[in-house]
Amino acid sequence: MLKVTIWTLAVLGMVPTILLAVLNIGSNMAMARHLRKNPDFQVGDGLLASSQSYIEFNNRWRLEVATTNWPSILLLFGAAAFVIGLWFLLPRQTQHQNVGGFEKIEPYVERVMQSESPHAYLVISLAEDEYTAVGVSSSAEGCTMDFSLTKKEQIAPVVAFFSERAKEPIEDRVTEEGTEFETRHLSYPIDRAIEEVADLCKSIFTDAYGVTGDQKLIFVLGH
Repeated sequence: MLKVTIWTLAVLGMVPTILLAVLNIGSNMAMARHLRKNPDFQVGDGLLASSQSYIEFNNRWRLEVATTNWPSILLLFGAAAFVIGLWFLLPRQTQHQNVGGFEKIEPYVERVMQSESPHAYLVISLAEDEYTAVGVSSSAEGCTMDFSLTKKEQIAPVVAFFSERAKEPIEDRVTEEGTEFETRHLSYPIDRAIEEVADLCKSIFTDAYGVTGDQKLIFVLGH
């Protein structure tokens, strides 16, 4: 969102400058053609006169004329350099978020499993409750299914879910212990089998969390 805001403000800020430079170049070219054809142009007994260096109104106000395009051209080059610099300086988006149903779990699991990033991860959470979630991480060391459980009633079902499948956590720790933000962090090793991991994710929601299959989910894919 921040990246979109920066680009929007940059484009909106540069559009008037670019238009002014383009219009200036166009008017300079038109003026240059006119002055070549009419080197000492006058209208109405000298009410308006123009030459190669000025335009005079009623012999009282003189507007100096410069038909060079270099200031405007340099301005356009500066705007282009600014855009190119912004393109390279702003970091590429490393996180993608989408909303969908259970049918999107497998495609997203496939994306994280096939990612070339050494730290790819996927977080799937309930759209109406972001704390009801499951994470999948993929790295060179292997794949894990990760949980940060803030609801105590979810801990026992998750532990039992993996115990039934003879899986023990490789990480089990508690943060913010004794406070309202107490969180149980669990990580379980899983295979890289896409279909199997997708089924585990679905079962976590339906069996451990008690969520129905028609609920909307939020998918956050990171690299």
